[in-house]
Amino acid sequence: MARRTIANNYKMGFDVETLKEDLKNGPKHIFGDHKMCKDYYCKIDKNESVSFSVDTQKVLERVEDVLKPLVRKAPQLITNYISNLAENVMSLVAKFTGGKQISRRKKGSFTHRTYGVVLDFQYGPDWTHKTWKKTTLISPFSPLRKFAEKTNKQMDYKRKSLYNSFMDSSKNKKVKIIQKSGEEDYGEYCQ
Repeated sequence: MARRTIANNYKMGFDVETLKEDLKNGPKHIFGDHKMCKDYYCKIDKNESVSFSVDTQKVLERVEDVLKPLVRKAPQLITNYISNLAENVMSLVAKFTGGKQISRRKKGSFTHRTYGVVLDFQYGPDWTHKTWKKTTLISPFSPLRKFAEKTNKQMDYKRKSLYNSFMDSSKNKKVKIIQKSGEEDYGEYCQ
């Protein structure tokens, strides 16, 4: 609901206050109270609104409390921009799950692969080796260990080559030679 609201506000060119109002009204709209809904936001008649029971009101208050950080970020959300960190995580998930090419909806396969992405991102490629060894108290089979070692070496190589290329580029900067005779009117040689 919030994603659609942000996209609609961006497309129609509304200001931040309108987005805040729409985000605050979202839970009420979902629960059936359409008194505050705007025409572009909701097609249901405003007279069809429902009054809430005490329990529903408590749930609605909690949902609104959870929604407050999102409402505070309305100035950033009005541009309909996705952060680089979110794009990075989603690209890793797509890499591990096979992207949109393969249907992996059975038995939580997508969920398990997503957990694998997160663990790989946080703990590095040898998390499988360490977890296996800790849970079974037996050293894992050779291919798993070799895979972790190979991936660690590749990461170290990339890290070192990036560092070395940065250091080499700073060393190879050309030094401009200033001739005293031609620069008499400028800089430190000015008279």
